[in-house]
Amino acid sequence: MWPRRIGARAIRPPPRATPNSAGSPTGPSTRSPVRPAADQALLTQEKVTCVVQVNGKVRDKLEVPPQIGEDELRELALVAPGVVRTLGGQQVSRVIVRAPKLVSIVAA
Repeated sequence: MWPRRIGARAIRPPPRATPNSAGSPTGPSTRSPVRPAADQALLTQEKVTCVVQVNGKVRDKLEVPPQIGEDELRELALVAPGVVRTLGGQQVSRVIVRAPKLVSIVAA
């Protein structure tokens, strides 16, 4: 009386047939779905959010255009209210700018 072996096919149900599968009775579908063209005016962003951090902690967020330059973003970040309040007279030793998403200020 040996135990009967149950094969993997007995445990797993057979795969479901879908209309586009190769195993369907009509074969694979050759039709591609028709997609509308994208409107380029809707894809462009007018503003992005720039995070300003002081000593590794987020102190302010700025809404800036995506094509802003590093120098202009640096100046905006240094006069942001959250940054001015946090620095409170401390000297800035380093400013790291990754336009248009991040400005990191290191205070001495």
